Amino acid sequence: MLNKTVIVTHRNRIAPVFDVAENGLLLEIGSDGAINRRSVRFEASTLEGKVRQLEDWGVKTLLCGAVSRFARELIESKEIVVYGFLAGGTDEIVEAWSEGLLSDMRFRMPGCGRGRCGERCRRHGLEGGHYARWR
Repeated sequence: MLNKTVIVTHRNRIAPVFDVAENGLLLEIGSDGAINRRSVRFEASTLEGKVRQLEDWGVKTLLCGAVSRFARELIESKEIVVYGFLAGGTDEIVEAWSEGLLSDMRFRMPGCGRGRCGERCRRHGLEGGHYARWR
């Protein structure tokens, strides 16, 4: 069974805002840890349509930059785990995700550090201070 994750992208980086992003990188991760990458495009013009596409692709995890509360709640209502407020190059993010290292502060959006963003870490996808591994 494949674990499917989408990284919302813009020009080989995490897109700064999920709500208006048009592109993604679909990662299909096999039980042996092999990663198959495929570029995807959000054809829908509404958040509801984007979430429907995530469901159609069989996505269980979404990695993105900023995400509105409405979008996050809509995505999570479909049992898709959201790891938001990330920044960095796509290849760096894939590597960090595969190694369970996304909690590294270098992948946080500027101004979104512990004690600086004014939000609980859980809202931004941190669980116990560490991102869960996909394995």
